[in-house]
Parts: sequence; C-alpha cells; structure tokens
Amino acid sequence: MEKQDDWLEKIEREIKDSSKGFTEKQRKRYKADRLIRIGRYLAEFSHQCEQCGHFKELFEQCVGGLAALSGADKKERKPYFKNLKAIIKHLQKAHRMVEKGQNAELWTAVGVAMGVAVGSGSGNMGLGIVLGIALGFSIGTMLDSKAQKEGRVI
Repeated sequence: MEKQDDWLEKIEREIKDSSKGFTEKQRKRYKADRLIRIGRYLAEFSHQCEQCGHFKELFEQCVGGLAALSGADKKERKPYFKNLKAIIKHLQKAHRMVEKGQNAELWTAVGVAMGVAVGSGSGNMGLGIVLGIALGFSIGTMLDSKAQKEGRVI
C-alpha cells in the first residue's frame, strides 16, 4: 500500500508542477483538476483490477507529457485525450464511476423525450416538455448527489 501512496504523491506533484503555467482555459481543456482524481482512483483500484494497473502506466505517460501540451497543436494533443478517454471509460464501466453532472445531463434528455411524448398525447406540448425537463433533471441531480456521497465521481 505504501508503494501506491508513493506513486500517487509523485503523480500529484508532477500534475501540479506541469500545470503551474497553464491559463484557466488550459486547465479546463487538459482537465488538470480531474487528473488528480483519476490518479487516486487508479491507485485505489490497481491492486484489485489488472487493467487499472496497465492504465497506470498509460496515465503516467499522459501526465509526463502534460507540460508540453500548452504549445502543442491539435494533432499532438490527440493521443493525450484519446488515452485519457480510454482510462475514464474503463473507470466508468468496470468501477461504476461517473463524471460530474453526467446523470443530470442524461436524465434531462430522457425527461425531454418523455415530455414530448406526454405533451403530444395530451395536446399540450409545452407543458409536457417543461414537466419532463423538471422531472428528468431532478432525478439526474439526485443520482449525481448519490454518486458524490458514495465517492464515485471522477
């Protein structure tokens, strides 16, 4: 376990050092704050999940090249985002992790679809859509807060 803590401390320090010169826009683009959380989850799950162990190496490469991304063109940034997306997708599928606001977005869309169906059936499309959005958003935020309490937010 101590080895995992050392790895995590090294990764967090490297992320902070690499992103020091970033503007706020670059911090958002390269998901600097999210990288630390992803590193924590990889360290936590790697002892029980072999694939997370492999993704730790890939994550180290992403973090290692973080400082060079600020001056890179779109083609050079593509592998970074591709690798990060693969890691996030694994965490979501294998470990039931969710991104912040993911459920609210999904359930709002579902609510709109249900609202259109109900609204067209009842003859009052506007009211159906508004009720669908409200219901979908409330369900989504409830699920997001549940995931937050359980510590499953990337």
